[in-house]
Amino acid sequence: MKFSIVISFLLLASFFSCSKEKKEPEPTIITTEQWEKFIGNYTVYDTIGTYLYKMSINHYSTNNVDSLTLQNFADTFNLGVGFNPASPGYENRFSFGIFDSIVDKNNKSWSLSSLSDDSGTPVIENKLFNDTLIFYFQQTNIQYYIPEAQPYFSCKCKHVAVKQ
Repeated sequence: MKFSIVISFLLLASFFSCSKEKKEPEPTIITTEQWEKFIGNYTVYDTIGTYLYKMSINHYSTNNVDSLTLQNFADTFNLGVGFNPASPGYENRFSFGIFDSIVDKNNKSWSLSSLSDDSGTPVIENKLFNDTLIFYFQQTNIQYYIPEAQPYFSCKCKHVAVKQ
């Protein structure tokens, strides 16, 4: 009799000690579009840290095409560029393409083009690292300086933009 009471007690105890495991909620994975990383206000410096100008990058979409506006790029231009998502391994890259006959805020014409990475430096240009983007580009007025009576200007420029 004592044995059956002990068995009954053990069965009862094991029945009440079992409970369903509480399932942890699945973590919500928030995905961001690649272009969202570039949006913001930037302070721009030369490569030795001298302040140059303020610039902002904003998003707009037309006909389901994501585009970015670079306001006050090179302290001279407002550029509208279509944003093409990078393939895996090339995320955070930024290229604004080639603009020929682009007019600056003083109504003067330029040729402006994004350059690929400068292989002579260990830093990868035109790629966002944390909140820093080094723009590597060519700007020249060789086709326009005589007709527009402007001093000749040409450079392969590097501007270090730091997001604020």
